[in-house]
Amino acid sequence: MKGKKIRQYRKDNGNLVHVYAVSGTADELDTYADLQGDNLVMEGETPLWFTVQFAGQECELIASSKGNIIANNQTIDEAVSIAEQYAGTPLGDAVASKLAEQLVGGLFASKPSSTPATKTTASEDLGNL
Repeated sequence: MKGKKIRQYRKDNGNLVHVYAVSGTADELDTYADLQGDNLVMEGETPLWFTVQFAGQECELIASSKGNIIANNQTIDEAVSIAEQYAGTPLGDAVASKLAEQLVGGLFASKPSSTPATKTTASEDLGNL
């Protein structure tokens, strides 16, 4: 299953909640719905997953051994483990730097707030306006 972040909101208690649209095969979505039970929230035909832990703009979702839906952080956990094992060394610093870049690099990239208008050329005949 995959999750794609669609929005976030802040609860009354101050917690930031990230909302993900869930996609997958029919079997995966049936499993998701079964595990969510009465807590299943749909937006149209799309099931939603809520978490207070940011899992990236897109993530893989898996069922835990306790039957909860969680983000698959195996790759991140492994990279953090290597960075901790080699902390203070060039390898540890490089792994930590690359991990941080992958996790938050896109969050700070500038994004245009609007699409610029297309400039017309003087040779275009706009008729009698």
